[in-house]
Amino acid sequence: MTDNETNETECPSNWSHQVDDGCWHRTIRHNDNVLTVFQAAPLVWKDEREGKPMPVEGLDFDKEREILSDSLIDARKVGAKIDLCFETATTEALVACLETNRSAALHFSCHGYPEGLCFEDGAGGTHWVDSKVLSEIMATVGGNLRFVFVSACCSRAAGEAFTNAGVEHVVCCEKDQKLMDEATIKFSASFYR
Repeated sequence: MTDNETNETECPSNWSHQVDDGCWHRTIRHNDNVLTVFQAAPLVWKDEREGKPMPVEGLDFDKEREILSDSLIDARKVGAKIDLCFETATTEALVACLETNRSAALHFSCHGYPEGLCFEDGAGGTHWVDSKVLSEIMATVGGNLRFVFVSACCSRAAGEAFTNAGVEHVVCCEKDQKLMDEATIKFSASFYR
Protein backbone atom coordinates (compact mmCIF):
# COMPACT_ATOMS: atom_id res chain seq x y z
CA MET A 1 0.00 0.00 0.00
CA THR A 2 1.38 3.41 -0.94
CA ASP A 3 1.09 6.59 1.11
CA ASN A 4 -1.61 7.78 -1.29
CA GLU A 5 -3.93 4.88 -0.55
CA THR A 6 -6.04 3.88 2.40
CA ASN A 7 -6.66 0.29 3.25
CA GLU A 8 -10.42 0.26 2.75
CA THR A 9 -12.22 -3.00 3.38
CA GLU A 10 -15.66 -4.32 4.08
CA CYS A 11 -14.39 -5.18 7.55
CA PRO A 12 -12.78 -8.55 7.43
CA SER A 13 -12.60 -9.33 11.12
CA ASN A 14 -9.34 -8.54 12.83
CA TRP A 15 -9.34 -11.95 14.38
CA SER A 16 -8.28 -15.30 13.08
CA HIS A 17 -9.57 -18.79 13.71
CA GLN A 18 -7.43 -21.52 15.14
CA VAL A 19 -8.37 -25.17 15.38
CA ASP A 20 -7.90 -26.53 18.88
CA ASP A 21 -9.27 -29.98 19.70
CA GLY A 22 -11.49 -29.84 16.61
CA CYS A 23 -13.15 -26.56 17.66
CA TRP A 24 -12.86 -23.12 16.13
CA HIS A 25 -11.76 -20.32 18.46
CA ARG A 26 -11.27 -16.61 17.90
CA THR A 27 -7.87 -15.06 18.40
CA ILE A 28 -8.52 -11.35 18.74
CA ARG A 29 -6.00 -8.87 17.40
CA HIS A 30 -6.75 -5.29 18.51
CA ASN A 31 -6.07 -2.63 15.90
CA ASP A 32 -5.76 0.98 17.05
CA ASN A 33 -5.22 2.12 13.47
CA VAL A 34 -8.69 1.23 12.18
CA LEU A 35 -11.61 3.62 11.95
CA THR A 36 -14.80 1.58 11.63
CA VAL A 37 -17.52 3.52 9.84
CA PHE A 38 -21.06 2.36 10.58
CA GLN A 39 -23.57 3.54 7.98
CA ALA A 40 -27.33 2.99 8.15
CA ALA A 41 -29.69 3.58 5.27
CA PRO A 42 -33.02 2.02 6.17
CA LEU A 43 -35.58 2.29 3.40
CA VAL A 44 -38.64 2.73 5.60
CA TRP A 45 -39.87 3.37 9.12
CA LYS A 46 -43.23 2.27 10.45
CA ASP A 47 -45.69 5.00 11.31
CA GLU A 48 -47.37 3.57 14.41
CA ARG A 49 -50.37 5.92 14.12
CA GLU A 50 -51.22 4.93 10.56
CA GLY A 51 -49.65 1.46 10.69
CA LYS A 52 -47.93 1.83 7.34
CA PRO A 53 -44.32 2.08 6.20
CA MET A 54 -42.99 5.56 5.47
CA PRO A 55 -39.95 6.26 3.25
CA VAL A 56 -36.66 7.35 4.84
CA GLU A 57 -34.61 10.11 3.25
CA GLY A 58 -31.40 8.68 1.79
CA LEU A 59 -27.91 9.74 2.83
CA ASP A 60 -25.02 10.14 0.39
CA PHE A 61 -22.76 7.32 1.58
CA ASP A 62 -20.79 7.20 -1.68
CA LYS A 63 -19.75 10.83 -1.21
CA GLU A 64 -18.98 10.26 2.46
CA ARG A 65 -16.86 7.20 1.68
CA GLU A 66 -14.91 9.16 -0.94
CA ILE A 67 -14.34 12.15 1.34
CA LEU A 68 -13.33 10.04 4.35
CA SER A 69 -10.88 8.07 2.19
CA ASP A 70 -9.41 11.28 0.76
CA SER A 71 -9.14 12.83 4.22
CA LEU A 72 -7.22 9.89 5.57
CA ILE A 73 -4.91 9.96 2.54
CA ASP A 74 -4.15 13.57 3.50
CA ALA A 75 -3.60 12.47 7.11
CA ARG A 76 -1.02 9.92 5.90
CA LYS A 77 1.05 12.82 4.55
CA VAL A 78 1.66 13.91 8.14
CA GLY A 79 2.34 10.41 9.46
CA ALA A 80 -1.10 9.11 10.48
CA LYS A 81 -1.71 5.59 9.22
CA ILE A 82 -5.40 4.85 9.65
CA ASP A 83 -7.32 2.20 7.77
CA LEU A 84 -11.03 2.50 7.03
CA CYS A 85 -13.53 -0.27 7.57
CA PHE A 86 -17.17 0.13 6.47
CA GLU A 87 -20.07 -1.73 8.09
CA THR A 88 -23.84 -1.56 7.90
CA ALA A 89 -25.07 -0.10 11.17
CA THR A 90 -27.00 -2.80 12.98
CA THR A 91 -26.85 -3.58 16.67
CA GLU A 92 -25.44 -7.01 15.81
CA ALA A 93 -22.61 -5.51 13.75
CA LEU A 94 -21.81 -3.00 16.50
CA VAL A 95 -21.68 -5.71 19.17
CA ALA A 96 -19.50 -7.93 16.94
CA CYS A 97 -17.09 -5.07 16.29
CA LEU A 98 -16.80 -4.26 19.99
CA GLU A 99 -16.54 -7.90 21.08
CA THR A 100 -13.65 -8.56 18.73
CA ASN A 101 -11.86 -5.26 19.45
CA ARG A 102 -11.53 -4.61 15.72
CA SER A 103 -11.18 -0.91 16.33
CA ALA A 104 -10.90 1.62 19.14
CA ALA A 105 -12.49 4.31 16.93
CA LEU A 106 -16.01 4.35 15.48
CA HIS A 107 -17.79 6.75 13.12
CA PHE A 108 -21.58 6.53 12.86
CA SER A 109 -23.35 7.95 9.84
CA CYS A 110 -27.10 7.59 10.06
CA HIS A 111 -30.31 9.37 10.90
CA GLY A 112 -30.84 10.35 14.51
CA TYR A 113 -33.74 11.28 16.72
CA PRO A 114 -33.71 13.00 20.14
CA GLU A 115 -33.45 9.71 22.05
CA GLY A 116 -30.90 7.89 19.86
CA LEU A 117 -29.88 6.67 16.42
CA CYS A 118 -31.61 4.95 13.50
CA PHE A 119 -29.84 1.72 12.57
CA GLU A 120 -31.00 -0.88 10.06
CA ASP A 121 -33.05 -3.88 11.09
CA GLY A 122 -31.60 -6.22 8.45
CA ALA A 123 -34.80 -6.22 6.39
CA GLY A 124 -34.82 -2.67 4.99
CA GLY A 125 -36.54 -1.14 7.98
CA THR A 126 -35.46 1.25 10.70
CA HIS A 127 -34.24 -0.12 14.03
CA TRP A 128 -34.65 2.68 16.58
CA VAL A 129 -31.64 2.41 18.92
CA ASP A 130 -32.15 4.67 21.90
CA SER A 131 -29.37 5.89 24.18
CA LYS A 132 -30.35 3.33 26.83
CA VAL A 133 -29.65 0.48 24.38
CA LEU A 134 -26.35 2.09 23.37
CA SER A 135 -25.43 2.36 27.06
CA GLU A 136 -26.28 -1.31 27.62
CA ILE A 137 -24.16 -2.37 24.63
CA MET A 138 -21.25 -0.26 25.86
CA ALA A 139 -21.54 -1.63 29.41
CA THR A 140 -21.45 -5.17 28.04
CA VAL A 141 -18.77 -5.04 25.33
CA GLY A 142 -17.48 -1.48 24.83
CA GLY A 143 -14.52 -1.39 27.18
CA ASN A 144 -11.73 -0.64 24.66
CA LEU A 145 -13.46 2.08 22.67
CA ARG A 146 -11.61 5.41 22.82
CA PHE A 147 -13.17 7.58 20.06
CA VAL A 148 -16.68 7.92 18.61
CA PHE A 149 -17.87 10.36 15.94
CA VAL A 150 -21.68 10.52 15.62
CA SER A 151 -22.71 12.09 12.32
CA ALA A 152 -26.49 12.24 12.76
CA CYS A 153 -29.26 14.67 13.51
CA CYS A 154 -30.12 14.96 17.19
CA SER A 155 -27.00 13.02 18.19
CA ARG A 156 -26.55 14.46 21.67
CA ALA A 157 -28.23 11.57 23.55
CA ALA A 158 -26.13 9.02 21.64
CA GLY A 159 -22.98 11.05 22.29
CA GLU A 160 -23.80 11.22 26.00
CA ALA A 161 -24.33 7.44 26.09
CA PHE A 162 -20.80 6.93 24.75
CA THR A 163 -19.32 9.58 27.06
CA ASN A 164 -21.08 8.09 30.11
CA ALA A 165 -19.69 4.68 29.14
CA GLY A 166 -16.16 6.06 29.42
CA VAL A 167 -15.29 6.79 25.80
CA GLU A 168 -12.53 9.42 26.04
CA HIS A 169 -13.35 11.38 22.87
CA VAL A 170 -16.85 11.83 21.44
CA VAL A 171 -17.91 14.14 18.61
CA CYS A 172 -21.65 14.75 18.25
CA CYS A 173 -24.16 17.54 17.71
CA GLU A 174 -24.72 19.50 20.91
CA LYS A 175 -28.23 20.57 19.97
CA ASP A 176 -31.10 18.29 19.04
CA GLN A 177 -31.71 19.60 15.58
CA LYS A 178 -31.78 18.45 11.98
CA LEU A 179 -28.48 18.51 10.09
CA MET A 180 -27.95 18.72 6.35
CA ASP A 181 -26.22 15.64 4.93
CA GLU A 182 -23.82 17.71 2.81
CA ALA A 183 -22.81 19.80 5.83
CA THR A 184 -22.06 16.72 7.95
CA ILE A 185 -19.93 15.24 5.18
CA LYS A 186 -17.92 18.46 4.84
CA PHE A 187 -17.46 18.70 8.60
CA SER A 188 -16.25 15.07 8.71
CA ALA A 189 -13.78 15.76 5.91
CA SER A 190 -12.34 18.75 7.75
CA PHE A 191 -12.23 16.92 11.06
CA TYR A 192 -10.29 13.91 9.76
CA ARG A 193 -7.80 15.97 7.73
